[in-house]
Amino acid sequence: MGVLTIVQSENGYLFCGVQGGDIQIWDLETYQMIRSIKGHSDDVLSVTIKGTGFVSASADGKINLWSEGFELEESIKQDNGVLLSLTHSQDYIVTGGTNHTIKFWNTQHLTSPVDNARKSSDLNDVNSGDMMLSVLDRWVSMRTVSGMPKYSEECRKGARFLKNVFQSLGAQSRMIPGASGRNPLVYGKFFANQIQSGKDAKDPSFKTFEKPKTVLIYGHYDVIPAENAKGLWESDPFKLSGRNGYLYGRGTSDNKGPILACIFAVHELLKQGDLDVDVLFLIEGEEENGSIGFQEALDEQKAGLIWRIQPLFEGVDVILLSNSYWLGEDVPCLTYGLRGVVHASITVYNGLSDLHSGVEGGAMSEPLVDLIHVLGKLIDTNKRVLVPGFYNDIRPITPAEDTLYDPIVKWLQRSTDKPLTSSSRSQHSCITPSSFSDSGSETSEYSNENGLKQQLMVRWRYPTLSVHKIDVSINNPTIIPRNAKAVISMRVVPDQKISDICNSFQSYTKKVFQDSKTENMISVQIESAADYWLGNPENKYFKAAEDAIEKEWQIKPLYIREGGSIPAVRLLERFCNAPAIHFPMASDQAHLPNERIRLLNLHAGRRIIKNFLKTVGTQKEKRVE
Repeated sequence: MGVLTIVQSENGYLFCGVQGGDIQIWDLETYQMIRSIKGHSDDVLSVTIKGTGFVSASADGKINLWSEGFELEESIKQDNGVLLSLTHSQDYIVTGGTNHTIKFWNTQHLTSPVDNARKSSDLNDVNSGDMMLSVLDRWVSMRTVSGMPKYSEECRKGARFLKNVFQSLGAQSRMIPGASGRNPLVYGKFFANQIQSGKDAKDPSFKTFEKPKTVLIYGHYDVIPAENAKGLWESDPFKLSGRNGYLYGRGTSDNKGPILACIFAVHELLKQGDLDVDVLFLIEGEEENGSIGFQEALDEQKAGLIWRIQPLFEGVDVILLSNSYWLGEDVPCLTYGLRGVVHASITVYNGLSDLHSGVEGGAMSEPLVDLIHVLGKLIDTNKRVLVPGFYNDIRPITPAEDTLYDPIVKWLQRSTDKPLTSSSRSQHSCITPSSFSDSGSETSEYSNENGLKQQLMVRWRYPTLSVHKIDVSINNPTIIPRNAKAVISMRVVPDQKISDICNSFQSYTKKVFQDSKTENMISVQIESAADYWLGNPENKYFKAAEDAIEKEWQIKPLYIREGGSIPAVRLLERFCNAPAIHFPMASDQAHLPNERIRLLNLHAGRRIIKNFLKTVGTQKEKRVE
C-alpha cells in the first residue's frame, strides 16, 4: 500500500495516510507501528494534527476527527468532490478539494478542555517532596493497564510521561520497544557527579578517579484494572487522593509510588553533588501481564539489534527493586526470596455444540464434569499436590535461614495483642497466628514458634498449586457447555526445574483424564513461566540496605521471603551478572480496591534510597587501565 501523506506530532508519532483508507501510526522512538486504523473507504489524502488528536481527509469525501486514543469522534461528509488537503486553525478545519472550493468547518463543540496540570518541564520550580507528589498525581491519572488493548495508548502515554520526567530531572532517557503489540520499556540513566562535572574518559585527570559503581533500579509502570463497577473504591482509583496519612489510587503502591521515590532520591543526590554512583532505571510496562517481551528486549539489546549504540547495561554492580510489602505497619522488611510461577490451563472439550440438559443430560460425558474430576485429582484433602515429583529438589533450609524466621515469629506473636482490621492491613499482615487456624485459638498448633515457622515456609518457600477459575463456552443454568477451561498456577522454589514441573503436570493431568474413559478430549497448555529468585542476605548490598533502613526507622528490618513472583528479577540477575536486592516501602492493598501507600513511608523510602546509594558509592573499585 502506498503512503500518500504523512504528518508528525509533537510527541513523536508519525501519522501516515495510506491507499485503500488505512491510517498507520508509528512511534518514531521505538520504530514500531503501534496502530493501523481502517479510517476511510478510499485513499487517505491528508492528515493533520489538531489538539491532542488528529484529523484525516479522504477521497471518499469524508473528514474524520480522531481522539488522543485514536478513537473516531466525528465524521463529516463533504457534499461533493474528493478532499485533497486539509489544515486547521483554532476551532476550524480547512479543506480543499476537487470541487475548486476551500471550506471552513467549525469544530468548537469538539474542543477538549485545556490541561492546566503542571508540565514536567516545570518540575524544578518546586521542592522535591511537592514535586514527587505532583508527578505521582499526574501519573496515577494515566490508566496504564497492561493486557487490555483499549488502554494501550494510555500505557504509551504513561511511558512517555516517565521519560519526560527523567529528562527534566537530569537523566538521559529513551523508550525501548517491547514485543510486537506490547508496551514499551523506559530507560533512564543518571551519571555520577564526577562524570557530570566533566571528568570523563577523555579527560586525562579522570585516571585519578575511581570507577563509580553502577546501580540498576527496576520497576513497572503498568497496573491492573480498577473499573470500580461495584463501587468498592472509596474514591476514583485513577485520581490521587489523600486520607488519614495515606495516598490512595491505582499504582500508588504497585509500583508508581516506589519508582518515583527512587527517581527523586537520585535527583536529590545529583543536585546536592552527592551522587557517587551511576544509576540506571529500567521500568517495564508488562509486569502485571507476565513481563511479556521483557526477555526478548534484553536479548535484542545484548545482540545490538535495537539501539545500534553502546550497550545500555554494561558494568551493573547491583540491581534494586521496590515492589513488595511489609508484614505490617510497625516493622520494615527486606525481601530476599520470591517463588517462581508457572501459568497453565486445562481445557476439556468435544466436537459438539452446546446442548440442552433436558434433552442430552445423562446421555453423554459432559466436559465440565470431566474437568472437575481432573481438578479433584490435583490436590488432596490435606492440601498436598498429587502431581508426581512436585516436591522434588526443594532446597533444604539452612541454619542461617532458619534463624531469619525467629524475629518474624516474635513479631507475629506480639501482633496478636494489637489485631489489625482487614481494611488496614497490607497483603502480608494477614499472616498472623489467628489466621492459621479456623478457630484462632491460642491453643492452636500454630501458636507455637515451630508451627508459625512452618506456616510461613508453606506460604513462602514451598511449592503450591492453585486453581483460579473455570470458564465455560456458555454460562446458562440449563445448557451443557461444549468446553470448559480451568486456569491453574504453580509456584516453584529454589532448585526446582520448571521444565520438570511442567512435564510432570502435563503427563499426570492427561493420565488422570484418560483413566476416566470419557469420549471428550483434553488440552493441557503451559501459558507462561518465570523462575524463582533467592538473594543472599549476607552480601554487602543487603547489609547496606539494612543499615539505611535502620538509620531511618531506628529498628532493624525483618528479612522475609514471599510467595509471589516477579519474573524480571532473575532475568536481570543473569543478564547483568549482578545480585539483586528487594527493598519494599510498605505497599498496601496492591491489586485490591483502595490501593494505597502511607505518605510517611513514601518519603522515608526516598531517604533510605539516598542513604543506600551513598553507602554503595563508598564501595568503589579502581579503574583498570
